[in-house]
Amino acid sequence: MGKSFLLVTASIGSGHEKAASAIAEGIQAYFPDARIDTVDFMRWDTSFINAFMKSCYLKMLALVPNLYEFMYRFTDGNRKGGFIQLLMAQAMSRSIKRLVRKYRPDVIICTHPFPAEAVSHLGDSWRQQFVSVAVITDYSVHRMWICPNMDLYFVGCDFMKKQLIADGIREDTIHVTGIPVSRDFYQAWDKAACRQAA
Repeated sequence: MGKSFLLVTASIGSGHEKAASAIAEGIQAYFPDARIDTVDFMRWDTSFINAFMKSCYLKMLALVPNLYEFMYRFTDGNRKGGFIQLLMAQAMSRSIKRLVRKYRPDVIICTHPFPAEAVSHLGDSWRQQFVSVAVITDYSVHRMWICPNMDLYFVGCDFMKKQLIADGIREDTIHVTGIPVSRDFYQAWDKAACRQAA
């Protein structure tokens, strides 16, 4: 039996889930014997509190469409973002512990900052059970992604690597790989044949 990979994503926009799906494809291609589980961190059956926060957030967005930009900017500062990050990590750490007990992963890969924060917030005895990975699904680093206890970071560009280093993340843990995409996009398609098929 191969290694066990747990991908923890969040159904807040489809990008995080698409990245997790692409990572799962890549793992399966390189490690055919691996066990791969993908979990939506914001589902009701994963965590009531996480799903409740998501539900409130989406309802607020429906009522105040500009709220996302305001919250994004508000939480990006070191003091405000760090305080909110700590509160959320404490609230969500139980969810991660439940997932670790259930799946017993060798590697946890997070494609959203909420589970990454929760993983980083765990005590040493928990974090020593697996390799923790954060895959940032954007081209800039928001404050909520600064999780100093993650073992590895995968980022989209060199600028992001510099941002993480400036925020205290060790350079040797950061890898510039681009944002994960489905293996379908690796294939070169014949334009004329595609037009004919359409």
